[in-house]
Amino acid sequence: MRDFRNSYWLRFLPLLACALVLIGCDDEVKNEAIEDAERSRRSLNAAEAKLTRAQKEIADLQALLYAVTEQRDKLEAQVKGVLEDQGKALATAEEAQEGIRNLTARSTMDTRNVATLQGQINELTSIIQSQEETIAVQEATIEELLKTVEAQQQSIEEQYGGQEELEDVNDLRSA
Repeated sequence: MRDFRNSYWLRFLPLLACALVLIGCDDEVKNEAIEDAERSRRSLNAAEAKLTRAQKEIADLQALLYAVTEQRDKLEAQVKGVLEDQGKALATAEEAQEGIRNLTARSTMDTRNVATLQGQINELTSIIQSQEETIAVQEATIEELLKTVEAQQQSIEEQYGGQEELEDVNDLRSA
């Protein structure tokens, strides 16, 4: 079937109809019919111009719709990528936060251990000082005993004058 809207001969259809009507009419009716035909022709031309503009606008809108759809698809892909990156960043942040918690717990534990060790060091230092004092007292006692032994040795030498006993005392001293 043929599209008669764009047909060249369709323009002349109102004029032809008017002409057929005018053949059988008088001059006044004839002039009126000619004017009607002329108005119809102008209306038809205006309608065709509007139709052409509308078709152009539709084509422009379709092109714009295609461009907008393309941009929307690109933006959706970007949003998807951003959301994936955000998910990865959140996972990394959670891992880092967990690591910080672990390090904080270890630090707290290390602080307690350091405090315990410091207490043990202080206790051992006190024991060492006490033992050093005991050693000093024992050394003083040993020296006094040695002096006493020497005094007794001299006293024995003076009393006995013998060599045998002197050697026994010297053996005790060196031990």
